[in-house]
Amino acid sequence: MTRGGSIANQPGMRGHIFIWAAAMLLAPIQVAAEDQPAPTGELGKVIGKDAEALILYLGPPVQDIREGSGRKLQFANKSCILDVYLYAQANGTTPIAVYTTARVPDGRDAERNSCITALRWRR
Repeated sequence: MTRGGSIANQPGMRGHIFIWAAAMLLAPIQVAAEDQPAPTGELGKVIGKDAEALILYLGPPVQDIREGSGRKLQFANKSCILDVYLYAQANGTTPIAVYTTARVPDGRDAERNSCITALRWRR
């Protein structure tokens, strides 16, 4: 143990820790579909699909937002809102759905399989 009680209190270490923390915040986030267990039910029909397949399955999105290498498609009806996040798995590949969130219009979380079913009924 050091005299100050922490390695971070060493004169040369504060700068290194700050640089490391800044690099972690600024590093591009890679989200890999294979890092997740294979989803089942309706969610399994969404995860791994590209935007074209999602639009064919769920209908036109109410929002299509692109940020950097990512894309968010938002599908909604009166009973639920589904956000689908798409990322390319390698440079030059078509982005695919790797993550979803679902909520009801008042903001409470919703069960994703039920939300997808409700969106499909809307069509």
